[in-house]
Amino acid sequence: MIRFILAVLYVFIVLLLSLIIIPIGLLIGLFSKKAKRAYTQGLVKFYLKTIQVISGAKITYKGLENLPKDEPVLYILNHRSIFDIIITNSMTYGPIAFVAKKEMEKLFIFTWWMKLKECLFLDRKDLRAGMEMIKDAAARINDGVSIGICPEGTRNKSDEDMLEFHKGSFKIAEKAKCKLVPIVFNNTEDILEAHFPKIKAAKVTVTVLPAIDAASLTMEEKKALSDTVREQMLEAYRAAK
Repeated sequence: MIRFILAVLYVFIVLLLSLIIIPIGLLIGLFSKKAKRAYTQGLVKFYLKTIQVISGAKITYKGLENLPKDEPVLYILNHRSIFDIIITNSMTYGPIAFVAKKEMEKLFIFTWWMKLKECLFLDRKDLRAGMEMIKDAAARINDGVSIGICPEGTRNKSDEDMLEFHKGSFKIAEKAKCKLVPIVFNNTEDILEAHFPKIKAAKVTVTVLPAIDAASLTMEEKKALSDTVREQMLEAYRAAK
């Protein structure tokens, strides 16, 4: 429980500081979008890396050479824990935003941070909103911000290795004509969710798979992209179990 208490205290302090830090970020954004993104990404990376350290999680990274350093991409994640997002923020290069469910738009200061990071909020019941999200996400990538999305659509709480993927998630890469990079998380749920509120120094494996260039795919390859990526991720997930 000590780790949980430390994490709660740390988050509380960050939220208090956010009342000053977020307006500064908004002010910077009035003069320079690039500077605002660097400011926001630097702070968020530091905050979340600290949470990662507090958790004590022992993380084994594989395939870090597959992380792009100088271009925005679409990151495809399997989703078992909030730590999937925390670790992705900590390990990737450049500004990154995430596609989150609409309900997360009501989390007060957390929502302010997400909007400062240019995150997108998806109403999963609204098909038209889903189409708009794809366009907005592609526009962000073309403007220099990587996008992270969990095509399972929700956190996997089942005994299945991976839930089915929503094919619409992959339309972002097609529309942006960018690369997509799959990231596979093993055992992140054992840090927190499997025994909430206890935070455990769990052994976690993170595998970054080689990028796929959506712009170079044939029509048939695009139709099969969701299934192809899921199979690759499942293979990596099972190999790391």
